[in-house]
Amino acid sequence: MLIFKLENILEELGITKNHLSRESKVRSSTIYDLASGKTKRLELDTIKSILDYLNQLANSKDINKVYTIDDLVKYVMVVG
Repeated sequence: MLIFKLENILEELGITKNHLSRESKVRSSTIYDLASGKTKRLELDTIKSILDYLNQLANSKDINKVYTIDDLVKYVMVVG
């Protein structure tokens, strides 16, 4: 099972889904689906655009963190 953690990152950075969509140039429906865990597939270019903007914003806010794909998506093995 995949767990999407974008909503937590948005809260950390104090931005909205619309803000991320606009600045990362990723469709708002893609951002909303990712934040709500409804995403069925992600393009690597999309992940890169999101991470590039999140890291740029974190740097401008002097947040000592580099966001990676591990911060966006977590894999949990479901047994049984």
